[in-house]
Amino acid sequence: MICTALRELFSKDRLGEASFDAVKLISRFAKARPNRISEEVIQTFLSLRLKEELVNESEKDDQNKKRGKFGRKRKRDDGIHTTRTMKKVNKKEVKRESVLVRYRE
Repeated sequence: MICTALRELFSKDRLGEASFDAVKLISRFAKARPNRISEEVIQTFLSLRLKEELVNESEKDDQNKKRGKFGRKRKRDDGIHTTRTMKKVNKKEVKRESVLVRYRE
């Protein structure tokens, strides 16, 4: 009777908070009575919607990574990829140019 109610809870719970609380209680129950858990209790865990929720969460994470701070898509800066050494060389060239400009003045 309780197991059928929990299965119904697992199938109808959209946010997953109630399911999470129920799983915590079932796991406490299982730890308190090791080796004396009925098969029906274990079968209730199989009715959880883990696969669907994990896929949805990963899709949301991918969308959030593509979006910026304000929910808009981030723009790529220039699309030009510069390595660390190229940045160092560019920095040295800028310094050299600024020294030459100062020297000319």
